[in-house]
Amino acid sequence: QVYLQTQVEMVDVDDSYVHLRLYHHREDGSMEVSNASAEHVVIAAGGRPLIPNDLIESLKRHGYNPPMTSDDFFWPSSGVGNKSVALIYGGGYIAMETAGILKELRHDLRVIVAYRGQDPKTDTDVVPILKGWDPDLVRVVRRSLLGLGIEFAGSLEAGGVGEYLKAQGIERQAVDVIAAVGRLGNVESMGQQLPNIVKVNRDGRIQVCDAHQAVKAELALSDEPLCHERIWVAGDIVAGDVQLVTVAIKHGRLVGSNAANSGLGHAAVEWDNSPFPSAVFTPIEIFKWNRGDVPEVLSLSSWSASLTFSLPGTCNGKGTDPCPIDFVAPSKEEKLADVCGEPPKSIITMQASSWDSPVEVLSLTHTIASELGQALVLALERGITPKQIASTLKAFPQDCSGFGNQAIHQFKTQEYKWGNVSGEDFSGVRIKPAYITYAHKANLWESSFWSAKYWSSDAGEKENGQKYRPQALRGLELVAPNAVVIGNALEVFLNEYGVSLQLDVASQHTKRTLRKYGIEPHTNGGYFVLPDVKIVHPTNTEYVAEQVGELC
Repeated sequence: QVYLQTQVEMVDVDDSYVHLRLYHHREDGSMEVSNASAEHVVIAAGGRPLIPNDLIESLKRHGYNPPMTSDDFFWPSSGVGNKSVALIYGGGYIAMETAGILKELRHDLRVIVAYRGQDPKTDTDVVPILKGWDPDLVRVVRRSLLGLGIEFAGSLEAGGVGEYLKAQGIERQAVDVIAAVGRLGNVESMGQQLPNIVKVNRDGRIQVCDAHQAVKAELALSDEPLCHERIWVAGDIVAGDVQLVTVAIKHGRLVGSNAANSGLGHAAVEWDNSPFPSAVFTPIEIFKWNRGDVPEVLSLSSWSASLTFSLPGTCNGKGTDPCPIDFVAPSKEEKLADVCGEPPKSIITMQASSWDSPVEVLSLTHTIASELGQALVLALERGITPKQIASTLKAFPQDCSGFGNQAIHQFKTQEYKWGNVSGEDFSGVRIKPAYITYAHKANLWESSFWSAKYWSSDAGEKENGQKYRPQALRGLELVAPNAVVIGNALEVFLNEYGVSLQLDVASQHTKRTLRKYGIEPHTNGGYFVLPDVKIVHPTNTEYVAEQVGELC
């Protein structure tokens, strides 16, 4: 059963059940209160933005409206960004993404990003934003935001924001202040008894054991944490974990499986703390991947390269051809060459024990860094080396004549082909992402269109529990903006592993999408996608859609 408009209060837990009280708000305004008991309960109450009290008081003291949050941005009724100035307080990825989105939606909007850290005095100083990301790549992101006209105000405490706005001559009715300084767990929504049952941190997030059972509020005699065997925790309310959708999905799968299987006598599976590929979706995106058992990063060798170069230039006799990438060990003495008269905006950095050893850490910046990174992950997870990446990856030319800037935005639909894309022995399976409906409604059909066609053989045996035989990939055709650049990144995987690659059977949501648009299945009746579809464009949107039900 699904209960909407219902507050859940945890009352007690004993050896057999977790006892709950449900407060159901009816449409007529009345409330129905009922009790329920369950053998297992999963707490996935999420989080909410943190608004510092000092920020609230500072704005109030100087006559400004209360601060809003990044969550308010997604509610049109909030009116965020409709005034002449927007000040975002915070230095993390949510602050940077919000600033970039607001500025790109309204170029005449004055956007200010304020934070406590000290602004860099030189180009080599530490940049006090996006902590934990590669400093060189963070500088690229900051320069791109400055290039859009976004202002940075460092060394500003939350309690000084109101005074700063006054000093800038910004009037109350002209500014939105947006807090983006972190999030709190939603434990308050589950009643006053919860902190007496589970261990809750000061930030409202619940401590968990190795298999994501909630830690009991009381300690053992040895001061060791005790684990609830019937209460499981997932999502942003988990203490100490990264607050990302991909992490929450993995939490949910783990605790759902553990809760279901524990009643069958199976041992709980512990959390695998291997890192997730992650990206910051600023106008110049930043992507990062590292291996789960990566050694001390400082002990690794590092190589960097620009993914772009200026025109006019020649490579293999033509100025418009991509060129082999030139990886260098970064140092203060040797910097990457400028592109269009400025530092490159598209950079890739690899770290490994040696040139012929598997890559342990990879990060890059580009307007489509998330897509490029997702394409590279398939090879990274299989132990690709810097030497192998350098032998395939290319740098692409940039035309600087337009705005005197690096034109790495590419909206024109391109076509990319790999392998054998014709012949009687090959059958096509086209995959269209769910967001083509949005693109059509927004008149972005031509520029936002994605499609992929896979050529595969009929060879293979049915696997256990699988209705259709796995298909061996023989050819790939991709039609999309930046298809050539993305295809080149995907080649790092395809050229090494593609011949023996077996396609996965498409998810139920993907199948429904394909049928909706009249896409015919493979000749044996199945729909197939690249393996690990969740991390490969264009079909990764299908994966997201499957998780949330449908895309908005």
